[in-house]
Amino acid sequence: MSLLLSASFSRWRADSRSELAPGGTAPHPDYNDNTFDNDIAILELQDNLEFGPNVAAVELPSSGLDTLATGAKCAVTGWGFATQGGGHLTADLRLVYLDIVDHETCLKAYDSYHLEVNDMSVCAGVPGASGAKGPCNGDIGGPLVDQSSKKQVGIVSWGEGCGKHGYPSLYTSTAAYADWIQETLLLGII
Repeated sequence: MSLLLSASFSRWRADSRSELAPGGTAPHPDYNDNTFDNDIAILELQDNLEFGPNVAAVELPSSGLDTLATGAKCAVTGWGFATQGGGHLTADLRLVYLDIVDHETCLKAYDSYHLEVNDMSVCAGVPGASGAKGPCNGDIGGPLVDQSSKKQVGIVSWGEGCGKHGYPSLYTSTAAYADWIQETLLLGII
């Protein structure tokens, strides 16, 4: 496994990314791969990052549940598939802008899936969009960044298709896990 890193919002070409191997991992101890509850892990890198025009740190929100307003603009990036079910991973970092979707709308969209959409999640999509807009296979674990605060408010977790119409994508809320992140880092669990 390796991690692809890039933070440039002006050039997302394959030659502007860094590839690093993780040194250790700390998955959430209560992660459930059937329901995707607690879909979060901390990765320690083997080598230090070299910050520059294409790699930068992103701030996490404070502890507590997200207070993002419905309709807040966010960006999600990744090197995953460009379309549902196919092809190959993209060579260039891709970006899509999404809106935060209210919890009730998200619950209704996934009611028949028997998967829990809980308060530890953030939902985002493009309301009324006729085309697919959202993360796809290969983007899981990528960032959802609030465009106003520039903080990473979510981590790509799951959804129906690649931004399928009527189905917002679900993200693990970084604010909801802020205490767990701090505790894990302070205890040196990795």
